[in-house]
Amino acid sequence: MEQDRKFRIRYAIVLGLLGLFALALALRYGLLMLGPADPLPQPPVVVERGPILDRAGLLLAVASPQYHVAVWKPDIPGGFSEGDRLALAELLGLGADVLSERYEAAQTDFFYLQKRVSAEAAKAIRSGKSQGNFVGIVVEEQPGRSYPMGNLAAHAIGFVGDDNRGLSGIEYAFDQELSPSPPPLLREYMGNQVMLTIDARVQDVLERIALDIKTKNEAEAVIFLAMDPRSGDMLGYASMPGFDPARAREAESSSLLNMPIGYSYEPGSVFKVFSLSGIMSLGGIDEKSTFYCDGGYSHDEPGKESVRIKCLGNHGWVNPQTILSLSCNSGAAYASDTVSGIDFYALVKAFGFGERTGIGFKGEETGYVRPVEQWSLRSKPTIAMGQESLVTAVQMAQAASVVANHGRLMKPRIVLRVVSPEGKTVWENPTIPVRQVIDEATAQKILGFMETAVATGGTATRARVEGVRMAVKTGTAQMVDPGEREYSKTSFIASCLAILPAQEPELVLYMAIIKPKGESYYGGRIAAPPVAQAADELVNLLGIGRQGVETLRHSGSISLPQAQTAFIGSVMPDLRGMPKRALLPLLVREDISVSISGEGYVVRQSPAPGALIEEGTRVVLELE
Repeated sequence: MEQDRKFRIRYAIVLGLLGLFALALALRYGLLMLGPADPLPQPPVVVERGPILDRAGLLLAVASPQYHVAVWKPDIPGGFSEGDRLALAELLGLGADVLSERYEAAQTDFFYLQKRVSAEAAKAIRSGKSQGNFVGIVVEEQPGRSYPMGNLAAHAIGFVGDDNRGLSGIEYAFDQELSPSPPPLLREYMGNQVMLTIDARVQDVLERIALDIKTKNEAEAVIFLAMDPRSGDMLGYASMPGFDPARAREAESSSLLNMPIGYSYEPGSVFKVFSLSGIMSLGGIDEKSTFYCDGGYSHDEPGKESVRIKCLGNHGWVNPQTILSLSCNSGAAYASDTVSGIDFYALVKAFGFGERTGIGFKGEETGYVRPVEQWSLRSKPTIAMGQESLVTAVQMAQAASVVANHGRLMKPRIVLRVVSPEGKTVWENPTIPVRQVIDEATAQKILGFMETAVATGGTATRARVEGVRMAVKTGTAQMVDPGEREYSKTSFIASCLAILPAQEPELVLYMAIIKPKGESYYGGRIAAPPVAQAADELVNLLGIGRQGVETLRHSGSISLPQAQTAFIGSVMPDLRGMPKRALLPLLVREDISVSISGEGYVVRQSPAPGALIEEGTRVVLELE
């Protein structure tokens, strides 16, 4: 009896549990049937990447759709029809056999036939599909990026990946500003604009000259920078070989390297400008100090190995002026003996060497200055001559700002500001004087010494520009052979630094030619002439005055014909100065969006003059 009672209890428990489970299922089913319907799937959030512009508002990078052509195999289990195959091959620039091979090789039902096809090809395929052709072909449209100025300033601008996110340059460093997360409830959103310090006109001059020099000298690479030493603004930022940011995936990896901030090297004799100015500022030498160059430098200390360093010539008695104008290694080395190692090291660091400049890019190299406790007996004189330390080109331009800007080191910048889609400044990049490195009197004396290098007999006579006082220093550095771990006899870096006008500097130019293979590898022969060419062009372009040449000035006002009407074609015109009545016809355009604010005449416009106009372009005109 006891066993029957226990059995009945267990049976009741099991039934109760089953009943509860059934009740839970019924309740869940009721909630599903009677409760609110699941929300419909939301369309994806679309963020239009903001543009990158030069300092005048010229578009350098802009959002544009990109098109991918894919295949859905279940629609064409037997492969492409012959007509579609031939037509696709022509539109995509592929061989007809290649299309068949890609179809056969695909392991999935859906695969991409080709990514980033032209808008014309995508339009033609869509048109064909509407007529019943291109069965099984899918044209995907996704947010993309185009670069209206082509290769111009590619290393500064950078490029984006398949997901339209930045991978290098400003595209990478300011990715969150260009493509931010949209506010809640917004499905479409436009990113901020990033305005660079680059002047597209200056950039074009530097790139044209750098490419010519690279070709003529069969060089591995050429770096050419133009900076305003008063603000630290990089007006030009050229690195050759260049690349097309729209086709960066097809470029050689070596051409993608952002060399001005990502390539470290021994600077050579240009460094004497900084070592001598530092030694003068420390009080080790003055303009009257003299040293004797008999073709080399020698230093002996009891119980230590003797130091012997060759000079390029027998210069006799030299002072700071002739050390720079003749590029005397012995003189620079003997000058370094007048100060302590710890003081000299501190001055080198104060010029910004051995640390990132903070110009605005990610991945910037620090260069290398060996700690003073690791120096050998020859380190100080060798560093003074421009060896045994590593620098970047941007560090060299920054250090030049000390001499050009009354002894103050300026932080270089590549970005001016970030502006919202509504035209409001989100972030302003300030001009930052980092520190006073040398006194103003020393800076002025060094500029004067550098001027003599351009005079007859100096190493920089080929950098002379008519009517412009130039402070110049050239350099030639042997490169270390990594295999032999000693200086190479065939690999050199030729360089030239120019500051102009010498009496009131407004521009710093710095060129470095990496591994030239032409008739010469000396900076005075192959780097000075292109720097002179650039200086000659930029003096006119930037309105820098020439001695003995009258500067013409304009009132800035112009008269427009009364009947003038604004028209925007495939290229954005310069509408500045046009009255509002001339702009009204633009408001009826359906292919572009035109916004006009204010009264009077156009004072600001976006896109800038010369930018390409495509369907859907947003034009903003501000009047005052």
